[in-house]
Amino acid sequence: MNQPSVEELKEYKYIPFKVERELWARYRLEDNTILKVKVVLVNVRMNVSLVEALKKQRETKEKVPVGMHVQVHIVIGVEVPPDLRGPPDTKIYSPSELANSVIQEDLEPERLDPTTWVSIYELQNEMKLKVQHTLVDVSKTDKYEANGDPIYLVSSSADIKVIMPKKYRPAREITPKIEQR
Repeated sequence: MNQPSVEELKEYKYIPFKVERELWARYRLEDNTILKVKVVLVNVRMNVSLVEALKKQRETKEKVPVGMHVQVHIVIGVEVPPDLRGPPDTKIYSPSELANSVIQEDLEPERLDPTTWVSIYELQNEMKLKVQHTLVDVSKTDKYEANGDPIYLVSSSADIKVIMPKKYRPAREITPKIEQR
């Protein structure tokens, strides 16, 4: 898929949305720390109105591309067993300092919550966005936060599923079931 030009990006408009659900995804790490992750939708921009695109598509019988940009933030927190806490430290470490301070790599996470789609949003244009969180890698460093919790390096991603309103979905052909005797 080609990236839009600067001129095309200027045509994108923000789409208001409502939060239907924003849950924490919780994982238990090998050291019994609970890693909490929440994906938060910040904004959605689209290049054309969904209704306009579908209308044009019906008239011309040609596919009309609809561009969408989604901005999310991934919020991460920990619940650490008391015996893992260390000396409080108020220093802010750079990513390279933390990467060089790893003492335990590739901590195996166990998903504690069965819900796959942790965040659901309804856009003003009736589309829905479902967001799930995927942990890629978790490592523990020898550094500590100001409250004494160990600092973990977390690599993760947010996967987004776009759900069209039923009234805009293409009709499915139904093949009648014929019974033979």
